[in-house]
Amino acid sequence: MQYRLIALDLDYTLLATDRTISERNKRAIQRAVEKGATVVLATGRPFGGTKQFCTQLGMTQPVITNGGAVVCDGGTGEVLFDINLDQELARTLIAHLHERNCYHQIYDRSPDFMTESYNMYTELYVYVTGMHWRTVGDFLKLPVIDTPKILAVDMASRLRGIAEGIRDRWGDLVNVGLSRPYFMEVYDRRAHKGAALQRLAERMGLSTENVIAIGDSEIDRSMIEYAGLGVAMKNSTPDVLAAADLVAPGNDEDGVAWVIEKYVLGEEQSS
Repeated sequence: MQYRLIALDLDYTLLATDRTISERNKRAIQRAVEKGATVVLATGRPFGGTKQFCTQLGMTQPVITNGGAVVCDGGTGEVLFDINLDQELARTLIAHLHERNCYHQIYDRSPDFMTESYNMYTELYVYVTGMHWRTVGDFLKLPVIDTPKILAVDMASRLRGIAEGIRDRWGDLVNVGLSRPYFMEVYDRRAHKGAALQRLAERMGLSTENVIAIGDSEIDRSMIEYAGLGVAMKNSTPDVLAAADLVAPGNDEDGVAWVIEKYVLGEEQSS
């Protein structure tokens, strides 16, 4: 079997728009595992927003979370390796977001996330991920800021400009990308899904030719470019579509199952 490691983004890839996993996708994943493949989730979400899907799929293998900055045990949530933002850089970036009046969140190893104050943007993130939050006040007054990422929520038009500004000033130190038009995520330069997936593949003794990666957003591009078969969902952003080897049906059309059935199980599928 050529493809032995399959990495799946969650939102708008494995998950339908209603944030559920279809029965066809579940069956395809189960059959791939039975055939000997390892299937891992690779998401921008922290483990607290990912655990329910690991449970639904019966996954105990490593899970790539926080856009590649943290890899956890899928059963226990134990951190296997992580890359946090430099603390002084994190403070500088937070001050930059304060200046632009841009809502943002930070994370630690707990199941919830930290916010300075609860507002409509917090509510949107909770609605999308199902996660819990802690209100901690001004982040810059915290004695320690030890976070794998900063996530900002705002209008898409504002976030694109803020992202470009961060790339211009700190692009040699951070990765910044939009996981949704209204979610901007900032990581250490070394932290991205492609690097985490490569590390897992090498631990398994696999090469890039043995890897499939499926995603839809900017933060999926690195793993799609790394994988031997990099797949973009039909609903992907234009840059991800351009980077992919293959375009699959959309997330509401069981695109993940289509890929697994065709390229892992060897079944011809029309859609």
